[in-house]
Amino acid sequence: METNIKTIKNVLDNAEQIFRGIERLEKGFRAISVAYDEHSDDKHSFKNIGHLQSNITYRLYSAREQYMIYIGGIKRAEQEILEMHKQNKEKGIQIGSQSYTEFINELNLSSYFDNILFNICSSFDYLSHIVSYVLYKNKDRTFDWDKLIKKLHSDDRFQKLEISNDLEKVNRSFVFKLQKYRSRLIHTTRDKHQLHYKIDDKMENCQLLLITSKTTINHLKSILVDKNSSETIDEYCLNYTISKIVYETLYNMEFLLDSMYNMIVVNSDWPNTLQIKKNFYIVNLNPKNGKSEPVSKKLWNEFKKIV
Repeated sequence: METNIKTIKNVLDNAEQIFRGIERLEKGFRAISVAYDEHSDDKHSFKNIGHLQSNITYRLYSAREQYMIYIGGIKRAEQEILEMHKQNKEKGIQIGSQSYTEFINELNLSSYFDNILFNICSSFDYLSHIVSYVLYKNKDRTFDWDKLIKKLHSDDRFQKLEISNDLEKVNRSFVFKLQKYRSRLIHTTRDKHQLHYKIDDKMENCQLLLITSKTTINHLKSILVDKNSSETIDEYCLNYTISKIVYETLYNMEFLLDSMYNMIVVNSDWPNTLQIKKNFYIVNLNPKNGKSEPVSKKLWNEFKKIV
């Protein structure tokens, strides 16, 4: 029976979609930054939260760049294997497939996946700093993700906030699993992913697959496995694992952005908050009713594609 491997068929299209997803999420973070500046009486809001949100998108773009390097490394390895096959065929030399994969540097290819994971985990640390800042209004009192999650249970101000439940949900279903696996990679040992390849009969194309290790799957199974699918998957290609983690990151971050936006605008005293902080300020006029609205409302609606 043929092994069913879950893989991304067009990795360049996938990378482009990821890039667009990060671009879109960046608009959401900008909207959040402006919303906090408009609705908060924090006189240092614009400078401080703008710096924090730029850190997150930096990490997300870094993860995407590592994915592009990984894709390039796979493409180069495919060409190397194909050339070795052609040369050996011309010389009448027969070598087993395992010998070819030994020439490919699996260590480098796997390290790109590790770097992507590290950047993703760091992006959630940066996100927790934004949440901390919005709550405490103090740039010197912000927390990494783990510390913020602990605050949910120890600080009374979190008990009445809906975002507390949302943070807990994202941590339990996604971030905790990533961070636990990251800790293993950093402090215990790296995971080795297996290389497999196949060449067409005409020796024109080579497909190289880096198969996600069983250990990785065991740690991230609830993230990788589609519970709504009846398809039986035997193995997961590393390109699929990377893509799935990034997409789940974008989804969970947008979920928390929704929660943050609601927290910021509820019981807002806008525009009095701006009058307190600034000599002049900009508003949007609603074309339907002619009433003034926060600039952030328009930015947020554009992000969420609300007309």
